[in-house]
Amino acid sequence: MNRHQGRYWLLIIAGLLMSMVPIVAAQSNSASVEGPGYLIKLYASGVDTFNYVPATAQADGAFAEAAVPGATIVVNYLGMGDVSPLSGMPTCLDWDAPALAAFQHAVDIWEAVLVSSVPINVDACWEPLTTLFSSPAILGAAGPTSIFANEPSLPLQDTWYAAAPAEALVGSNLTGSDADVVAGFNAEFSIGNGWWFDFNAPTPSGYVDFTSVVLHELGHGLGFTDFGDDTSLNFFGFPGVYSRYLVTGNGTPLLNRPDGSPELAAALTSNNVYFNGPYTLAVGGAARIYAPRPYANGSSISHLNENSYGGANALMTPFLGFAEQILSISSLTRAMMCDVGWQMCPPLAVVQGPAPIDTTVNLCVDIYGNSNNAIQVSVPGELDMAIHCRVIAQDSTFRRDPAEIGDTAVLSQGVIHAVDVFSPSGESAAGTSVCFQGTGTVYFLSADVSPRVPSVLPATLSGDLTCVVLPGSGTVVLAASSGSGGTSAPAPTPVVAPGLDPNSASSPAVPQALSNCTVTTLYRMNIRQEASDSSAVIDVLPYDTTYTVTEKSGNWYRVIYQDTQGWLNADLVATTGDCG
Repeated sequence: MNRHQGRYWLLIIAGLLMSMVPIVAAQSNSASVEGPGYLIKLYASGVDTFNYVPATAQADGAFAEAAVPGATIVVNYLGMGDVSPLSGMPTCLDWDAPALAAFQHAVDIWEAVLVSSVPINVDACWEPLTTLFSSPAILGAAGPTSIFANEPSLPLQDTWYAAAPAEALVGSNLTGSDADVVAGFNAEFSIGNGWWFDFNAPTPSGYVDFTSVVLHELGHGLGFTDFGDDTSLNFFGFPGVYSRYLVTGNGTPLLNRPDGSPELAAALTSNNVYFNGPYTLAVGGAARIYAPRPYANGSSISHLNENSYGGANALMTPFLGFAEQILSISSLTRAMMCDVGWQMCPPLAVVQGPAPIDTTVNLCVDIYGNSNNAIQVSVPGELDMAIHCRVIAQDSTFRRDPAEIGDTAVLSQGVIHAVDVFSPSGESAAGTSVCFQGTGTVYFLSADVSPRVPSVLPATLSGDLTCVVLPGSGTVVLAASSGSGGTSAPAPTPVVAPGLDPNSASSPAVPQALSNCTVTTLYRMNIRQEASDSSAVIDVLPYDTTYTVTEKSGNWYRVIYQDTQGWLNADLVATTGDCG
């Protein structure tokens, strides 16, 4: 199935669209073209996240709007028996008062950010999405009803814009009596304790915050989406404005690959896709995009990478956790919305991004979007566009699973700071220098061996910085020197499904080769290097994705994952075929 499960046509213009496109392709500026909308889904992760971001009047940082924000969003709350814009069937139900209040609060947040003189019309349906999408974890789905290209006032020609930003740019209604955005929300959702509707109190453990879900889905309807599929970024010969800013880790545009080609399909599932719109670059650098392998229908490419962002930046990732309430639109999200057409940002000449120390130093950003002078990475000029740095720990606080550091001796000594230095496209990071604020022993865990074995790097002191030069790509750790009383590292906290004990013993290992077995994840879950709950975590897999199994060992399946293999707990997957 195409990733846009629920891709829908505005039937009233379908025939016109088919006849208009060849003319527009020949004379790209001669006509306006209206196209279909797309639906992007949000899932519950099934685990507590404890990420609370209250509403704020301003963006979180130095990013400010170019004009006094203000927009009117008019919601048509479809009721009992109304036709769902997602299913095309009369499956809408009546809305309860708490859900309506939470929905309106999300609308108020977007109205305070956007700039448009044209009312934005939304059709919203409260409906049984678990049945429609065959997924108990789905929270909602939304998208623009229409997309437009080659209207005279649109900044880029031969480029699709979602209906709402297109109308804001043109200054007039383009969709007539139709809505600009359609959305459906899961009336059947019952994982954990179900929905939380009180936006005046943090969402407790086991609940999913409804206001955050609405805020997220409205973002997709307002243009935070591409208009392609698992092999293409074009629709009728044009890419969307969002897709024009998609690049690989070394800065190569995805649109440089032939549309529909195996090369483009591989890039879309490479876990190495970034969004480099000019406003996004100005507020902190290219944003990492969710591009898992295999392709996730209705989710890939149109979200920020789940494991790269926290805090307010987690609003537009593909999963929402229990106890996660995000009621603010971050500077990153605002910048990306400006890149897809919204005119709420200052001219680029006066955008204030984070000030670099000098032109060669990268202040590494952690999953919460934070950066400071505690970790500095200086990359040789010939590798400047290829090398990335990702904070694992800073000030003794882990930003990611400490199992990534990989060695118990280093962990027990007391990790002060840690960072991964790597190239998504495979170049070596040799010659890159890393400086940590503070003093201690610097360990290097090379990415060329698995499991990573630590070695001590010779370090130099520069003021209050401890600096080393790397022999290659890998993890760099500043640990407390022996006897210095450094802070002990916390134990790893893996992501597990509700009701499972992450410390439970594995079943006895009896290896069995398998050739006709696939598994599908039932939760958001860990994939590990070995068949053990105590083994290092390779990555966190999304809900409802399917993998080929090569071996079974006790209660574990070894699966093919990207360019390697890893182990999944059999209790967290559904099996198909001969799986032992």
